[in-house]
Amino acid sequence: MKLPKCNVCKHQFWRGKINTSLWFSNRAIQCSVCGTKLEIASRSRHFVIRPLYIVVGVLLIFLLGILSSLFLPFLVNYNLHYTTGCLVEEVIELNRRKISAH
Repeated sequence: MKLPKCNVCKHQFWRGKINTSLWFSNRAIQCSVCGTKLEIASRSRHFVIRPLYIVVGVLLIFLLGILSSLFLPFLVNYNLHYTTGCLVEEVIELNRRKISAH
């Protein structure tokens, strides 16, 4: 598979120019030799650019999920909940026994 060429002078475009055209609002590519402007074909827009945006969007959501799972545990606070009174009393009793054993 080769990189696209200019339809007029057959000059082969370099990868950076093609990537710039793809990522920044589907700009037309201008040939540096003859000055011809070439636009992305509508078929290419449907089969290349839209899936590219979808993949990048999914990857960004996935990356955001990973980053949030790394930092959210540092932001969470827990409080003691006294719904089980007997359990709290047992813990207090065990702590008293430990202190008195020393």
